Order: sequence, then C-alpha cells, then structure tokens
Amino acid sequence: SLTAQGSILDGDAAAGTSEINANSINLTATTGTIGTDANPLQINSSFSAPGLVNGLAEGDVNLNEVAGSFNVGTITSNAGNVNLTAPDGDVNLGTVNSTAGTTNITALNSILNATNPAAGNINAVNINLTAQNGSIGTTGDMLTINSSDASPGVVNADRDGGKLRPAVGPARGEHGPMVDAHELPGVLQLHARCQALFSLVRRWTSYSCTMALA
Repeated sequence: SLTAQGSILDGDAAAGTSEINANSINLTATTGTIGTDANPLQINSSFSAPGLVNGLAEGDVNLNEVAGSFNVGTITSNAGNVNLTAPDGDVNLGTVNSTAGTTNITALNSILNATNPAAGNINAVNINLTAQNGSIGTTGDMLTINSSDASPGVVNADRDGGKLRPAVGPARGEHGPMVDAHELPGVLQLHARCQALFSLVRRWTSYSCTMALA
C-alpha cells in the first residue's frame, strides 16, 4: 500500500518496466494524481499470485498493468479521469469511478465483469472501451455502466469491425446483430459479443440508448 499527500508518479519512463510488484496494490493520492497521461504508473499487481488493484486520487488515475491481466477492485478519481491499460491480458472489472470525467480502458484481450458489484462496473461521464482481441462483457456477465454520471456523456466501445452510431428518433433500445444493450433505470448494461466498433449515446432525460447500424 502507498499513500501520498500529493501524487504517486512513475519515476522511470522506460516502457514496460514495473515500478510496483506485488500480489495486490492499494494506492491513495490525497490531493494529486496516480501516474500521468504521458507517463502512467507501471504495475505488476499479480506478481506471484492473482491480486487486486485499488486506487483513489483527487486527480487523474493512470495505470498500466505490464504483465498479464489487470484485476480491478475499486479505482476512483474524484475530480479527473481514469485510464487503465492491460497490454498483456484482460481487464477484469470490479468498480471504476470517474464521475467528474472520463474512464478509458484498453485490454489486449477482453474487458470483463469480474465481480458483479452493486455499484456497477463503471460510473463516469464518458466511457471509452477497447478490447483488441476479445470481448466486452459476456452474455452471462454484461458490463454494468452508468455513462452519464453526473452529467450527459457518451460511450464508445471498440472491437474492430462494424460500427454502431446514435440513431435519430424517439428514445428506445435497438439491438443490432453485434451488440446487446439492456437498460435499467439510471444504468445501462452493455455487451459487445462480436467484432464491433460502435458508439452509443444515452439520453440523459430518459436513461435510454438509441442505436443503429452505421
């Protein structure tokens, strides 16, 4: 566990070199950031056994899991963005909060709902998800996201292939051949089950999502 009154930063700019090697990692930057956009904090959070990453910062959280999958417990930015990358595996989500900004998650393989948290997997204004060689959620365990918390926002999910865009018309949920999107009051559950690049905009006033094939 590391706690700083200011920021927790990567002192070594070499790509792929982990600054923290542990089986679980807990980080708190009380008034600053964890990593930076230009130089995210490099971690190996399952060094000798599977572990979780928990993080809390006033500003941005920028973390790169250098080895294997990125197992997220709870990661929160109070006033900034959360940027998580797993260039060598999956991102297994607990809960990510960036209710004043954007959550960006990129995985070599899949982005998955690992724990079905009551708080949802992602709570943010805008959400950008990239699963380069896998899926975003699964049929049995969709990601649960709140993409307009606490102001209207946009979701982009990239899985190489077709494209979905916002459709014109009354608020409704439409299911294309590549995407399952199911709505709950205030929460959108999202699952991309085939190769798909899509964008969807949820109407803030009606908590609904309207989509069509581009």
